[in-house]
Amino acid sequence: MTRTFQSIRKNYCRKNHAHDKKEKAVKALISELGEQLQIMEKRLNALYTERPFWIDEIIKPIAKLLNAKYPDRYFNVLGPFGLQCTTAIHFYRKGVKESEHVENGNCLSINFVLGSLSKGEILVQDVSQNTQEYIPNSIGEVNGMNHPNIAIPPTGDTIEWLNGFVK
Repeated sequence: MTRTFQSIRKNYCRKNHAHDKKEKAVKALISELGEQLQIMEKRLNALYTERPFWIDEIIKPIAKLLNAKYPDRYFNVLGPFGLQCTTAIHFYRKGVKESEHVENGNCLSINFVLGSLSKGEILVQDVSQNTQEYIPNSIGEVNGMNHPNIAIPPTGDTIEWLNGFVK
């Protein structure tokens, strides 16, 4: 079989055309997958805005339950702050001017720090104790790390137990 220049060209063109067809199909698939990826990224971003926030889902319900023990007060949630994401619930005496909130027992409070959020775990910061592990004005001291963090018991009257830390 003798090959002519024409047959060589035709052979090349056939292979080149087949290659171009495959390349076009792959590019089309890439484009389609790119569009699907953009849709999935939008869905993922939407999920970020829907994530339950631990302040709203754990701290505020605790605040409401604790506040029932103090009918003459209202609460305010402050935080999270610092390295431990310390979050405080302040119970202010009703009818007291804001400028007098911290005077004469007008404010009771309890502090929480994060445990494992995947387990819904928060810890109570025991501000009645000072371990003095961190020197004054150090990062640890400024972030309240001289106060032990105590796990909330999983059983019993948790709200009554928490009430013992309201100062």
